[in-house]
Amino acid sequence: MHVPALDLQGLSEEEFLRDYWQKRPCLIRGGLKGLQIELTPEELAGLACEEGVPARIIEETGDEAGWSVRHGPFTEADFAALPERDWTLLVTDMEKLLPELAALIEPFRFIPDWRIDDLMVSYAAPGGSVGPHTDAYDVFLVQLRGRREWRISERHHGREELRPNPDLQILAHFEESECWTVAPGDILYLPPGVPHWGIGLDDACMTASVGFRAPSWGELASGLFEHLLERPQMECRYSDPDLELRDHPAAILPQEIGRMRQKLEQMLSFDDREFALWLGGWLTRPTQPMEEPLPVETSIEDIMDHLRRGQVPERNPWARMLLLPDDRQPVLFANGERVDVPKACLPLAECLAARHRPERETLLTRLEQAPEGLELILALLRRGVLEWPDED
Repeated sequence: MHVPALDLQGLSEEEFLRDYWQKRPCLIRGGLKGLQIELTPEELAGLACEEGVPARIIEETGDEAGWSVRHGPFTEADFAALPERDWTLLVTDMEKLLPELAALIEPFRFIPDWRIDDLMVSYAAPGGSVGPHTDAYDVFLVQLRGRREWRISERHHGREELRPNPDLQILAHFEESECWTVAPGDILYLPPGVPHWGIGLDDACMTASVGFRAPSWGELASGLFEHLLERPQMECRYSDPDLELRDHPAAILPQEIGRMRQKLEQMLSFDDREFALWLGGWLTRPTQPMEEPLPVETSIEDIMDHLRRGQVPERNPWARMLLLPDDRQPVLFANGERVDVPKACLPLAECLAARHRPERETLLTRLEQAPEGLELILALLRRGVLEWPDED
């Protein structure tokens, strides 16, 4: 798929980050130039019928709950039974299911890769929506087909103002402050917490949502503590060879409390390097075990043969990669694993991490500069992070 060009309509990327990112909504008319989308509503519905595809149908009910949700996989009969209006189909992880759709994420990679979550595509019948709600993350909403009406509220809503619906976080009250109708190529950026309500206006309404990750401090702390608990010294036990008599057997003495606290503080301490290495692995860990990349048997000779035939390795669509360009020891993180990168191979690692499919000439140049980079490619192929494209 052709990568559309991002046009912020007079704003630079720096100005967008300064004035809008995580601050206020931004409607960008014609924000994606050269948008060419071949995906149809029928194809999206077909995907939603496949096992393991994260798909939902949300339908307006007219009762106190407001909307209902069903999860896939669906059948043709499920879609045939739907009414003519007031429902929507949503499929997440679309850039993994149809790798060519990753082109819709590329224009937004001025936001760091570690912040990007996934691409969701939705189809809405006339009147279809997921109801008024807020999101806990940033999102760029790109209109792909048809028209959609976006209603925005400036009023803050608490959790106590939700409809009695355990499956959907639908706002019980919504005070509209802005209303926009969008067409293909238009982009609406929404920061976290902004109440919004998108409603399909015709029978061709398809929208792409480029969502961003925002881990909670609790999630980060839980992951870090899990890592620290794997240290061998965590198996050691409390000891008190200097135990003294006390006045009462039920008393726990201040020196015992202090000893345990001091020891735990030592056990749970970490330096900047250790934290960076843990974080890189944690941020790239696989989120969908069912689609975890499968390793392949290959060799340096195999790689050379593929390169001679004009092929370049490309990233498995389910793989995550991040780079720590440290002066002491550059590190490439891939699917939760750490791969140390020789300093001479740092330009190659940057090339592999920058694009899902590296440019062949750039890749060959980097390998000429550092032939040992073949070992890096070999390691990533064996981990299933890189793969060779299918040959026609």
